[in-house]
Amino acid sequence: MNTAQLNDVLIAMDRSLLQYAGEAWPWTPSTDDDVREQLLALVRQQQSQIARLADLLSRRVDYFDAGTYPTDYTDLQYLSLAYLLNRLIRDQEAVADKLNSAARSCGDDAEACELLTQLETGVAQTIQSLRELSQKHQRQQQPSATA
Repeated sequence: MNTAQLNDVLIAMDRSLLQYAGEAWPWTPSTDDDVREQLLALVRQQQSQIARLADLLSRRVDYFDAGTYPTDYTDLQYLSLAYLLNRLIRDQEAVADKLNSAARSCGDDAEACELLTQLETGVAQTIQSLRELSQKHQRQQQPSATA
């Protein structure tokens, strides 16, 4: 497999909106501490996946590009988590598309194919967790019915 493709996947994952949110935490009320902890757990899980990909790349090349966060992310750091959750889902779906494309072209590189498949599974689980978190957050924000 082409190391440039693996590097592109690394950048897509490591410079994703999810990773940015883990570094520049969006605004949340104190009542959302559980949502914050769940999101940070997803960030950490993805960081371990990124580390596995970086390890593969570092064994194959002397240098690889870690990329930079898109500059438009800086406009998002003062927004609420409620607003960002749907954007996080869409961003992780884009990461999944990048992974899927790379996995389809990995050819006879068994090590890369296996890792990309595992990463695809991890990102799919992250997307599902983000959807559940978004639904939970929406339910928490709804006014409770009084009897």
